[in-house]
Amino acid sequence: KAALIDEFQDTDPVQWSIFERIFTGIDVPMLLVLKQAHVNRPKVGL
Repeated sequence: KAALIDEFQDTDPVQWSIFERIFTGIDVPMLLVLKQAHVNRPKVGL
């Protein structure tokens, strides 16, 4: 089991405190996606 937290760079202190309370004391790795690079994403003309 693992927890994946996507868009972690947008996490605020309240959200982080919730994650911290959930995962403190249990053996589940948290995978934090800190910065995303969109590769081969089609460009949209606006």
